[in-house]
Amino acid sequence: MRGGGRHAALLLLLTLLGAVCGVVPAAATPSTGQAALAGPRFVELTVGTVSPGVVTAATTALIVTGSLRNTGDRSVSDLEVRLQRAPAVTTAAGLTAALRAVPETFSATGPFHRVADRLEPGGSVDFALELPTTGGPGSSLALAGPGVYPVLVNVNGTPDFGNPARLDAAHLLLPVQGVPGSTPPSTTPPSSTPPSTTPPSTTPPSTPVAPPGVTLLWPLADTPRLLPVTPGSAPLLSDDDLATSLAEGGRLDGLLRAATTATSATADPTGQLGASLCLAVDPDLLATAEAMTTPGGYQVRTSTGTTAGTGTDAAARWLNRLRTAAADTCVTALPWARADLNASARAGLATQERLAVTGGAAQVARVTGADSLPTLTWPVDGVLTDTAAADLQAMGQTSVLLSAAAVSAAGGAQLDPTTRTARVPAGAGTLGAALLDPPTATALAATGSNPVTGGADTSTTDRASALQDALGALSWPSLVGLGGDGTAAGAPTSVVVAPPQLWTADATEATAVIGAVGGLLTAGLATARPLESLVAGTQTATTTAALAYPVGAAAAELAATTTDAVAGTAGAVADLAAATTTDVQAQVDPITLTDPLQLDLVRSLSRAPDAPPASGVADVLSNLKAQVQLQAPGGPYTLASETSPLLLVVRNGLPVTVDVRIAVTGPPGLTVTDTGVQQLPANSSRQLMLPTSVGRTGQFAVDVTLTTSGGQSLGPATRVLVLSTAYGTATAAVTGAAALLLLVLVGRRLWHRFRGQDDPADEGRQP
Repeated sequence: MRGGGRHAALLLLLTLLGAVCGVVPAAATPSTGQAALAGPRFVELTVGTVSPGVVTAATTALIVTGSLRNTGDRSVSDLEVRLQRAPAVTTAAGLTAALRAVPETFSATGPFHRVADRLEPGGSVDFALELPTTGGPGSSLALAGPGVYPVLVNVNGTPDFGNPARLDAAHLLLPVQGVPGSTPPSTTPPSSTPPSTTPPSTTPPSTPVAPPGVTLLWPLADTPRLLPVTPGSAPLLSDDDLATSLAEGGRLDGLLRAATTATSATADPTGQLGASLCLAVDPDLLATAEAMTTPGGYQVRTSTGTTAGTGTDAAARWLNRLRTAAADTCVTALPWARADLNASARAGLATQERLAVTGGAAQVARVTGADSLPTLTWPVDGVLTDTAAADLQAMGQTSVLLSAAAVSAAGGAQLDPTTRTARVPAGAGTLGAALLDPPTATALAATGSNPVTGGADTSTTDRASALQDALGALSWPSLVGLGGDGTAAGAPTSVVVAPPQLWTADATEATAVIGAVGGLLTAGLATARPLESLVAGTQTATTTAALAYPVGAAAAELAATTTDAVAGTAGAVADLAAATTTDVQAQVDPITLTDPLQLDLVRSLSRAPDAPPASGVADVLSNLKAQVQLQAPGGPYTLASETSPLLLVVRNGLPVTVDVRIAVTGPPGLTVTDTGVQQLPANSSRQLMLPTSVGRTGQFAVDVTLTTSGGQSLGPATRVLVLSTAYGTATAAVTGAAALLLLVLVGRRLWHRFRGQDDPADEGRQP
């Protein structure tokens, strides 16, 4: 008893010490796998590669490489790593959970692999784990058949002053299309054949399933970089990062190259992948790439001014490759610069909405030479407000791509998880909605150099694990009903695979994703469903759904301060457009001055965090309006009479005719008649005569303002000094009365002298 008491006391002491040190004894950690332990983090695990990313019947082993880094303040000894495999994911809810959390139970646990006897603070060590795909549950993954399996990479070790414990873990999804010795899974429609009793690892599932149709959206987009400039100036970009992205090895080069390579005749001989693929192109990316190829080059803003851009050749090559790809591939347009249509609708920015949607489709069609599905809209994040939907319907849009989380059934209930098309209300009518697969979209958003984890466990945010999750999520609809150690529930019959519109995946990640889709099609585990077919199906959808605007979507919407600034500047641009017409001599269309500014405002509505502000457009607009101005006389202007006109010289430096009004503010006694709207020819000076009535003499100041016909100021206000030498009405009356009195007095004196009489006015005067 006494020895047992000492043992219990020692165990309690070690446990308390472990708690103080921020670790838990290995015995206290369930083997079923919990999340990474709370408290200080001693070791950081990074998964480097997972090979193969998709297991097939030819795969005999899974190899995982990575590294461990000591991020704590003490040494760690006895570092070990192992792989654990959980049961296959069999429900849509289970797939979502598997993307966010460490699995709680395991069907197979591999042996620990010693990585380092001791790792000092700041040190790191690489590892490679290899585990057979089949065999016993203690020495292999023990895969039972096709499916998507959560896998845990588990790291154990002993920190100084602590106990053996799990120090970190990474969870990922492993899609399995087949295992060695198994028959390829059947994907034919169900038959009347009795279920087989053979173990699932060697036979197809007892109930064959029809493969889902797959539509793959492939976004090509970038952050808005074109800055507002005065028409005629060289294009100006905020930075030259796009030159790197478009060049060989860059992000956009990798995305386009992955798509064209995977759909080539060699890689895709049946054309199934090419039929399922649709390039979703940002019109602003095309506008920027074209601007980079402008003869004479483009400029890049720097901290000290501007410098010549370096991406002219890269942009030209990339555009040519895109045009070639578009000749054989579906193409659709994203909203221009990924503008926030919901915020625009809220602010009543109808012009910007139309430019972003219909103008964007026209831009993509013009540059690529391909039909861009002009009546289809894919809003940012796949969500729409009722107001935005009504605006889309009013401008002629018929279909939208929405997240399945952005719609609900009647009464706010959730839609059946297998629903992929629906009709949603939009103003006086409806829109056909194709629903994006939420788990796939969530997993793909977590890939790339700028992942969006959406609250997922941070241990899965390294790129290799994130990529594996994406491969698992997009494979799940095809594999969920094909066997494994569970049963299918709620598998969709159609899947829209949609990465985020601004996808930061590199060439390796992009190639893996498109390769996984191609592998499903080649294996007969999926069929191609072209986007055109999917969109057509939305027009005959029998499910009616309501729009649901998630709280998170409202929080991500552009702030009212941004849309208010755009609205104010947009009104000023529209006013200038209304005041300009084509000059018969210059033959310049006024829209070449104002439409670029409206597009610049669309860029200000982008959801990109560093979108150019509307103030840049306001500055360029001020420069344009400053070219229409009054030219003040060199000295005081003299009015010779009370009705002398006021002559002013107005200079129009714009290449279009401008309608102007002149407002004059002066002191009392000066009246200037409003001459109404005056037309100023392009690139010319004109003298305007303003009827004036003056009732005072002397020098005084007159303020003259030039405005558009709508009342917006043009150029700076001008102060003119006026010198009046004319007699006014009152002065003339007084002078006339005095003259008349003088005549009367002179006549009176002459009359008295003529009669020889003394003038009474002389009485009392000395001779």
